[in-house]
Amino acid sequence: NRAVALLPNEPVFRNDLAETEVQLAAAYPKFIDQTVRNTDLVISQNPVNINFWRSRIKIFLTLAIINPDYYNQALDAFDKAIALAPTDAKLTYNLGLVYSQLGQTGLAEQLLVKTVEIKPNYEAARNSLGSLYEQTQRPELAREQYEYILKYLNPDSVTAQNQLKLL
Repeated sequence: NRAVALLPNEPVFRNDLAETEVQLAAAYPKFIDQTVRNTDLVISQNPVNINFWRSRIKIFLTLAIINPDYYNQALDAFDKAIALAPTDAKLTYNLGLVYSQLGQTGLAEQLLVKTVEIKPNYEAARNSLGSLYEQTQRPELAREQYEYILKYLNPDSVTAQNQLKLL
């Protein structure tokens, strides 16, 4: 708070404050509005800074635990961040995970497929895609992902080995 008071236009300080406030919001709901105001201000002053968009995503996903209505702001922040960094596999991967958690398996699958197209050696994305294929009753597609991991990425992957045994 003191750093923001001394330099109110410094976005790094305000962003750090918003990230701290969101952690307090679960126990003290009075911090929710302040957190949102701070992240809004940071983004309005720095609309093309991908790191601030990542922080905003994290903030809204944390707030969504308290109130699921905040998922809409998180999804909007993901869209804007991906527009700024369309080849950032981590963004598409995490958005795919969020859609999976929300039960929107079709969108989750599209994003996880896009993730492994962007970065074929992204082991976590391939594991998640395999798991999604299992959940949607497509064991052969799941098998392809786990075999790819073992053949090209990590021959010692315990997760892939175990999942293949279960298929």
